[in-house]
Amino acid sequence: MQSLAARSNQLIRAIHDRAGERLPIINVGGVFNGNDAFEKLQCGASLVQAYTGFIHRRPAFIGQSLIELSQRMAAEGLQSIHEIRI
Repeated sequence: MQSLAARSNQLIRAIHDRAGERLPIINVGGVFNGNDAFEKLQCGASLVQAYTGFIHRRPAFIGQSLIELSQRMAAEGLQSIHEIRI
């Protein structure tokens, strides 16, 4: 069985493939760290809600997620968050 995160990513990609930039795609739920946020943006999300991670990891979630997102961007050779999106 496919994980919920994988299915969510698949749906974001499908919506983005069909609607392109005409429709903002807002990911809600399932973001527990910066890598999760990166993946949602990479699939085509315009905005990533991070409430789930914040509730589970409290305020430390914000700083740690920004560090993880920055590290992932550096590893991918990206300078701007806009470069993540497909």
